[in-house]
Amino acid sequence: MNMKRRLVSALSLLFCLGVLAAEEEPEIAYRILTGYFDKKTVAGNSGAKIAGGILAGAGGLLMAGAATTWFAGDAIAANSGGSFDPQTKTGVTIGLGVGGLALAAAGSTIMTAKAQDYRAEYPEIFKESDAQVREALSVAVLRDLSIKAENARVTGALSSLLVPLLSAAITAGVNLSKGKLWYDGVVSSVSWSAWGIAGGISRLFGSSEEERLYQKYQAAREAMYGRSGPGD
Repeated sequence: MNMKRRLVSALSLLFCLGVLAAEEEPEIAYRILTGYFDKKTVAGNSGAKIAGGILAGAGGLLMAGAATTWFAGDAIAANSGGSFDPQTKTGVTIGLGVGGLALAAAGSTIMTAKAQDYRAEYPEIFKESDAQVREALSVAVLRDLSIKAENARVTGALSSLLVPLLSAAITAGVNLSKGKLWYDGVVSSVSWSAWGIAGGISRLFGSSEEERLYQKYQAAREAMYGRSGPGD
């Protein structure tokens, strides 16, 4: 009986250790990265359908215009007190028809195209069976995406700020070369890009989705392991 109890206790202990080991690596980064890729795939597919629908609709309108021009163009011109030159009528009909077909075909192609699979860009993650390796790779990808997004954000923000400043500097230089007041027209040359300046400042001090995802991973890891937990 004692032997049986010891065996049951040992099995229970092994089971508990297995559960703890499974919970030790919850794959925080992997879950965040998977959710991000799934969201991008859905958004890309939805955007493609909207764009394709707009193109197909525009193509349909052009083809309807071609049919109207061909079958009712003379009557419309007569009601307006004029006439429709046969060559012009033919040219307008062909132009509208060809343009409509091209737009409709492009829209249909976009709508039926397979959505981009963002997971396919990182096969080493989603083909990996070892949870720890998969998590480490996911952390690396999250960090890489964050760095790239930050660089793009800062570069775009600086461009938005430098373009109007360069425009103002060029205007001031031209004014001085012509003997005018240096600030003549400088304000107007900058005011047109006020929204761009505001957007550049906002982007410079903001954060991208990818940066926030990496920050989310760091916060979740810290909440689970503490500041002295596993490193990046």
